[in-house]
Amino acid sequence: MDDEVTPLLVSPQGVDLATYKDQLIERFGNADIRDTLTRICQDGSSKAPKFILPSIRERLEQGKPAKLLCLAIAGWLRYLSGVDERGQSIMIDDPMAAKLVSCARKGGPDPSHLLELTEVFGTVLSRNDRFKAELSNVLKQLYSKGSASVIAQTVNELARRD
Repeated sequence: MDDEVTPLLVSPQGVDLATYKDQLIERFGNADIRDTLTRICQDGSSKAPKFILPSIRERLEQGKPAKLLCLAIAGWLRYLSGVDERGQSIMIDDPMAAKLVSCARKGGPDPSHLLELTEVFGTVLSRNDRFKAELSNVLKQLYSKGSASVIAQTVNELARRD
């Protein structure tokens, strides 16, 4: 939040972003509030273009990295294969499910088939070489190393940087 998203925000009048972020972290850390991967990813084809992709686009336009935002998108793309890391089927709940799953399975660790879906990625990101390279790198890692390893590695890299 602090590195990649907060710098893009204009704080609404009367909202303290630091307090808001602390509340979000507390809420997400509450073990009593459980969420499912299916619900979080539900309708991702409409959520990603509204909530994540604009921040990636803006970061890239500013010449800044979007490593964590790309990790979020890569995680979603990995999920769209419809199979988890143990080989179990995952239900994809999205109006574009058939097309998304087909493209995800066709590409596997290569996101190019999914990036062709301009109704999700638009034309700017679909053609952005920095985005494609970062997304491809992270997606390949998710397939080869697994999500827990990739997330831990990314967090450790960011901790060393700070």
